[in-house]
Amino acid sequence: MQPDPDINTNDGAGPPPPAGPQPGPNPWRRGCLTCGVIALVVVLVLGRYLWLEVNSLGYHHGSGRSAAKQVIICLKQYAAMGDEFLTPRQRQIPRPEVFPDGDHLEIQSANDLFRELFKAGITSDERIFTFRENGSQADNVIGTAPGFAQAMAPGECHWMVLKHQSNHSHGRTPLIIEKAANTTWPPRWEIPAAWEAWVFGLGLKSRRHAWFDRRVVVGRADGAVEVETLRPDGTLDWHSPNNLDKDGKSWIDYLTPEQVAKLEYWDVEEKKQP
Repeated sequence: MQPDPDINTNDGAGPPPPAGPQPGPNPWRRGCLTCGVIALVVVLVLGRYLWLEVNSLGYHHGSGRSAAKQVIICLKQYAAMGDEFLTPRQRQIPRPEVFPDGDHLEIQSANDLFRELFKAGITSDERIFTFRENGSQADNVIGTAPGFAQAMAPGECHWMVLKHQSNHSHGRTPLIIEKAANTTWPPRWEIPAAWEAWVFGLGLKSRRHAWFDRRVVVGRADGAVEVETLRPDGTLDWHSPNNLDKDGKSWIDYLTPEQVAKLEYWDVEEKKQP
């Protein structure tokens, strides 16, 4: 029996449902919503990662400055010592408060130079000379007196040292610097590409490279330590405010062109890769 089309079977519940299959949810709208949620999650994760890295970078800068200050204090203490720890032959050479390479002509690296601080009894802690994020890490095994042969082994030094300086060097002289790409003057660092910061983080990962904010730690002969910004070519501006004395003159302007040409840093000894 067919229903009578004139009889309303909806009982006042509204218009009858349309005949035929009903349309499902809009797939385009669902796709956009899914992509939006994924994008929001990615932004939050990357933002959190970058926040952590930036704060970590500030920590690295701070710890690097602290270590560099301790290194300079040790060097200045060494220079101020008498000649009681020198051999009779070394005592014959005038010693105007020089750093270890002024007393020990056999020094060939920053590691050798810093080892003399252990021999002189000034320090027994290797950790101020290393920087874990740069691949240099101290085991604090220094050996026994008088040679301390295990102190400052390859891979346990982060700081390059300007050769043949003393407590009488101009106060703004860049005495110690983070590992650079070269030892000759002027020192230069490679600046990592921006994409490397996202892939590898903001930390200093290998020698020759600056931090990802294009800065390096520089310790001055007067004991001041700053995190300084490199120029686009990876070098430092030696006439920036950090290089000027109270008379507004850069430390490098007190040197002759011949003296500037002889400026060079003691290199660090790298651990041999297997």
